[in-house]
This record gives sequence, structure tokens and C-alpha cells, in this order.
Amino acid sequence: MVNEQLCKLRGSPKDFGGVPIVLFCGSFHQFRPVQERSILLPSAAVVLSYDNSFKMEQRHQHDKTHALWKRFTTVIILDEQVRAAGDPELQALLTRIRLGIHNQSDV
Repeated sequence: MVNEQLCKLRGSPKDFGGVPIVLFCGSFHQFRPVQERSILLPSAAVVLSYDNSFKMEQRHQHDKTHALWKRFTTVIILDEQVRAAGDPELQALLTRIRLGIHNQSDV
């Protein structure tokens, strides 16, 4: 984890070793989180799969990451769709991907 490595390298307990961080994230609305595990939520809010694949160590790492995420204090939300601006077909495709549906033209 970048946070832990920077703390270790700089010998500082501060987040990211005291290095100012600018974090760029994609659209949380456009595509679902990998494995349905969003760092916006604590691990207690994550639904376990039938085989309990979200193990104790993963849960611990997730909670550390979630706590770090919550410490970011300045948030700028970009609310204009730029990637698909002027392309209604691409906008529709991205919406279908996000919703997990498709039509014959997507295949």
C-alpha cells in the first residue's frame, strides 16, 4: 500500500508520510467497484459471497483503506460528462455497462 510505504520511507506516522497527495478517481457512478467492494463503505457493509471469499485479512486491509479514504478532506466533484460528450451512442453503451445489461448491438 502506498500509504504504508511512504510512512516507512519518510519515518512519519502521518498519512502518506506527510507527503501531500492528489487523488484522481474515475466515475463511481459509471462502473461498479471491482468485486463489489467499494472503499467508500466499511467492510461491515460488504456482502459476503457464499464461499466467504472476503477473508479476515482482506477485511482488515479494506477497513484500513476505508479509514484512510475518509481522512481526505478536500473533495472536488466533476459532474460534467466529458468522455462521451456529443456521442449519445457511447453514453447509452456506458449506461448499459454500468447497469449490467446489453442489447444485440453491444455483442
